[in-house]
Amino acid sequence: MSALWQDVRYGMRMLAKNPGFTAVAVLTLALGIGANTAIFSVVNAVLLRPLPYKDPDRLVMVFETEPQLSRAPVTPPDYFDWTEQNQVFESMAAGTQGLGSLTGVGEPEHLEFGPVSANVFEMLSARPLVGRLFRPDEDQPGHNFVVILSHQLWERKFGSHPTVVGRNINIEGSLFEVIGLMPVDFRFPPIWGNRPKFWIPLGLKRDETLRGSHMLWVMGRLKPGATMEKASTEMETIAKRLAKEHPETHANIGVNLVPLREYLTAHVGHTLLVLFGAVGFVLLIACTNVAHTFLARATAREKEIALRTALGASRLRIVRQLLTESVLFSALGAFGGVLFAVWAKDFVLSLGPGDYLSRLGEISVNLRVLAFTLVISLLTGIAFGLVPSLQASDIRLNESLKEGGRSLAAGTRGRRFRNVLVVAEVALAFVLLICAGLLVRSLRALLQVNPGFDVKNLLTMKMELPGRRYGKHEQQARFYQELVEQVNALPGVQAAAATSQLPLEGGNNGYILIEGRPREPAFTGPLVQPTSITLGYFRTIGIRLLRGRHFTSADNPQAPTVAIINDKLARQFWPDDDPLGKRLSLSDRVPIWREVVGIVSDVHQWGLAQEPIAEAYTPYAQEPEPGMSLVVRSEIDPARLTEAIRAKVSELERDLPLFEISTMEQVVARSAGESRFQAALMGIFGLLALALSSIGIYGVISYSVEQRIHEIGIRMALGAERREVLQLIVGHAIVLTLAGVALGLAGAFALTHFVAGMLYAVRPTDPLTFVSVSLLLAGVAVLASNVPARRATKVDPIVALRYQ
Repeated sequence: MSALWQDVRYGMRMLAKNPGFTAVAVLTLALGIGANTAIFSVVNAVLLRPLPYKDPDRLVMVFETEPQLSRAPVTPPDYFDWTEQNQVFESMAAGTQGLGSLTGVGEPEHLEFGPVSANVFEMLSARPLVGRLFRPDEDQPGHNFVVILSHQLWERKFGSHPTVVGRNINIEGSLFEVIGLMPVDFRFPPIWGNRPKFWIPLGLKRDETLRGSHMLWVMGRLKPGATMEKASTEMETIAKRLAKEHPETHANIGVNLVPLREYLTAHVGHTLLVLFGAVGFVLLIACTNVAHTFLARATAREKEIALRTALGASRLRIVRQLLTESVLFSALGAFGGVLFAVWAKDFVLSLGPGDYLSRLGEISVNLRVLAFTLVISLLTGIAFGLVPSLQASDIRLNESLKEGGRSLAAGTRGRRFRNVLVVAEVALAFVLLICAGLLVRSLRALLQVNPGFDVKNLLTMKMELPGRRYGKHEQQARFYQELVEQVNALPGVQAAAATSQLPLEGGNNGYILIEGRPREPAFTGPLVQPTSITLGYFRTIGIRLLRGRHFTSADNPQAPTVAIINDKLARQFWPDDDPLGKRLSLSDRVPIWREVVGIVSDVHQWGLAQEPIAEAYTPYAQEPEPGMSLVVRSEIDPARLTEAIRAKVSELERDLPLFEISTMEQVVARSAGESRFQAALMGIFGLLALALSSIGIYGVISYSVEQRIHEIGIRMALGAERREVLQLIVGHAIVLTLAGVALGLAGAFALTHFVAGMLYAVRPTDPLTFVSVSLLLAGVAVLASNVPARRATKVDPIVALRYQ
C-alpha cells in the first residue's frame, strides 16, 4: 500500500506537470464515460431496477388472443371465469382506462383515471398515505362512488390538505367520496399507456351479454412456487374449455401470459440496448484516442524509464506505475463524466417523445449508476494504459541511455500499434455512422409520408360531454352542431368540424358485415375502423372525395343510414366491383345496414409508419358520441384561436374542459417522435465518434510526421517535391482509413440487423448509406491529415538532416 500511495502521488505530480496533455485526455474520457453513464442511468431505471412492488417477478399480465392480435383485452365474463377456475394465481385483478372531467376544484380538468377491481392495490402491496383502500362491497355497481387520489393530483388540486379525505368531489357530474390518498412514491403500472390521476372501483358484475366485449386488462399474482410455464398451460386449458362452452364468441380466442416487467418495457427495451451498445463504441473510440496520446507521451519519458530500470526497478514495477497514472486519468475522466452525465441524462429525456422513457419512477444518477461509472473508469484506465505501459517498460538500456538514441515510440512496434489503433477507431466509427445514417434516412422517409390530409394551419382539441347531462344522443348531436356553427363564425376560421377519431392517433376497430355475403368466422377478416364525423369534416381536414358524395344535412336520424368508406376498404371488400350503393354493417352481431354513398382517400390513422387501415365514416347525426375531437382550419396561426374557441365551449357548457390542444403539425411530430429520438441520439453518437476519429487520425499522422522528419529531409534532399511528400503523408492516412472502413464494413453487416426493427422504408444494407459514410470517413481522413502533411512539406532539408 505504501508503494501504491507513492505511485499515486507521483502520478498526480505528472498530471500537474503536463496540464495540456491532462486536460485533453481527461476531457476525451469524460465525454466517453459521461455518455455511457447517462445512457446507463436510463437503462438502469427502465430495464434493470426492480419494479416497486412486492415480489414483482410474480406479477403477470393476462391477455386474450385473437388471430390478428396477440394481446387483446379481456371480456368481463372471462375474467370472472379465470378467477374462479385457475389454481396458479394467488389473486387476479382487472381494470380499464378512463377519461373524466374533474370540476368544482379550480379550473375544470380532463384527467386519466383508473376504474380497477378492489383488490388491485393489495396485489401491488400498496398502502395509502392517508385514509383507506377500496372495500370488496364498494366494487359493486351502484356502490362504487368512492375515489382514491394520486399524490400528484392531491398536491396540485387540493394543496396537500389531508382534510380532503371524507369530502365529495365532482367527477363527470357525479359526486365521489375521497377515501384515500396514495403516497408520493407510489407508481401505478402504466397499462395501455394510461397514467391514472385517481382510481374508482370497477364495479363489475357477471353479465353474459358481455361475453364478446373485450374491454379489460387483467393482472395476476402467481402463487409462491408457480412458474410461468405452469400458469400458461393451465390458462390455455381454461381457454379451450371456454371455447367449447361459447363457440360463437370464443372459437378463435386463446390466452397469453406476459410478465409485468416485460410488458412495461417492451416498447423501449430493444431501443435502449441498441443505444447502450452504440455509446459503448464511443467509449472504445475515446480509449483508443487516449492510448494514442499515452504512446506519444512514452517517447518523452523513455530516458526516465530507462534510468528507473538501471537503478533496479523491475518491469512489473514500471508497468504498475504507468497503469496507476492511467487509472488516475480515468478517475478524473469519471468525475467529469458524472457531471456531464447529470446534464446529458436530462438532455436524453428531453429528446424522447412525452413519457416514452419514464417507467415507474424517476431516472437519476444513483448509487448503482455511480458504481457502474467506477467500474468502467477502472476498466477504461486499464484498457487504454496496459499496452502502452507494456511497450514503454520494454526498453533497451544501452540505446535509450545514449544521448542520441532513437526513441522507442518511433520504432516499428510503436508505429504498428498506433496504426492498429487508428484502424480500430475508424472501424468503430464506421459502424456507428452506418447505424446513424440508416436511422436518419428512416426518419426522413417517415417524415415524407403523406398522412392523407393537409396538416398546415389545423388546430385540434378534444372534449368529452358528461354522461349525466348529455345522456341522450339528441343532446350530444345538438351540442356539437351548435359548437361547430359558432366556431365556424369566429374571425380567422376557414372551416371547423368534429370527429370521433383523430388521424394518427389510432382508435377502436372491429369486424363488419357485407350485405349478401356469409358471415365470416369470428375474429377473421380485415379490421375496419368506424369514425363518426360532423358535416364538412373532409373539407376541413383536407381528405379528398374520390367518388360519390359528401354527407349532407339530409343524413339525419330519420333518414336511411349511410356511410362513406375509404379507398382501402373499397379495395379490400369490393376489389372487382363498385361499392357505391352497396350496404354494410359496422356491427358483426346485430346488423345496422348502411348504404355506401362515397369513397374518400386513405388516411394514416395509426401513425405515419403504419399502413392506412380500412375505415368507414358515419354522419354524426346518425351515430353520436359524447367524446369528440374538434378540428379547425384557420387563416392565421391556429394556436391564436385557442382562447376564442375555449370561450365558445364555455358558453355552451361552462364546466367542459378541453384537453390535448395541439396543432396537427404537432400531432404529426408526435407520431414520428420515437423515430426522431432514435435518429437524434444515434446521430449524436455517430458525430462524436467521427470527431474523435478525426482527432485520432490527426494525432497519429502528426506524430508520424514528427518522427519521420529525418526521412522526409532525406527524400527532399534527393529531389522529392512537396506534392510527393504531401501524397506520402495523406496517402498513409487514407490507407489506414480504408483499412478501418473495410473492417467496419464487416462489422456493420454483422450488427445492422439489430437496428432493422427500428427502420422504416430503409434496408439495413442500404447502399447509399454505406457509400456515403465511406466517402465521409475518407474525406475526414484527408482533412485531418492535411495539416500535418502540409507542415511536412515545409521541412528544411538541412535542418531535417541534422535532426537527432
